[in-house]
Amino acid sequence: MRSQIPMLIAAIGLIACLSAEPAGALGPDPSQLPGPPGGAELSPRLASYVNRIAALEPAYLAPDLEYPTIGLLPGWRDKVCPQVSGLTQQQGEFILARLSDIARAAGVRVADHDCRPNIFIYVTDRPRDLLKSMEKQNPIGMFGRRGLPYLIDQFIDTPRPVRVWYNVEEGPAVSFQYAFAGVLVVADRAQLQHVSFGQLADYLGMVSFAEIKPGAHVGDDPTILNLFDGGPQAAPSGMSDWDQIFLKTLYDTETWPTPFKWRNTYCCELHELATNMFDHISH
Repeated sequence: MRSQIPMLIAAIGLIACLSAEPAGALGPDPSQLPGPPGGAELSPRLASYVNRIAALEPAYLAPDLEYPTIGLLPGWRDKVCPQVSGLTQQQGEFILARLSDIARAAGVRVADHDCRPNIFIYVTDRPRDLLKSMEKQNPIGMFGRRGLPYLIDQFIDTPRPVRVWYNVEEGPAVSFQYAFAGVLVVADRAQLQHVSFGQLADYLGMVSFAEIKPGAHVGDDPTILNLFDGGPQAAPSGMSDWDQIFLKTLYDTETWPTPFKWRNTYCCELHELATNMFDHISH
């Protein structure tokens, strides 16, 4: 894992199986669908939380980068090697250490220090200029096969505090059928003024190890993904139990059959994930 000092460029809803809803559809109301026994209030809340945050693959590419209501959960097959740019060495090392802790707790394999980065994290005062430079210099290397010009432009022109681009590739029937080839994270320093490095590191852990829907909003559910949704006093202090269990369940080889992400048909992966999360919390 590497901490790189300032530089610009270096470089799941509760759904019914066999559902055929169009891309971007909201899907059934989780509160109207059956859940695990007990936990009458918790079960639909967990299902709603998973449905709102987790992206499924393969994603549709027009007119926007939207996600289908059925599909497969992506994740990391390779060992992760984050790289942080735009912070002091001490700040960067803090972020990397926290990411390593989050990864290991979730079951994500972490590469040695001398590794080739595959998670690129940039903290910059000029996110749009940085992304424009990436688009011009190395669009395939940074954005992958999904990097169609109009999608990259849409990504660049969406002014979020933290932008995340997932380079996802389909692979063999081991581990995840859809896996991350790389993750690009660009944080706007101007929108981080009231965010601690602990909060930022936990947010980066969530969006780097799971494909989170852009602009995911989960209301008052306990999650670090609400970090930028309210004022500083309302901001979560770090990853919640739900967040940690979400990541752990996603990478839990005991929860999923072996090979634990293979499906002959696209089915109810978000439903299964929410159910398994409920079991973790209930026990």
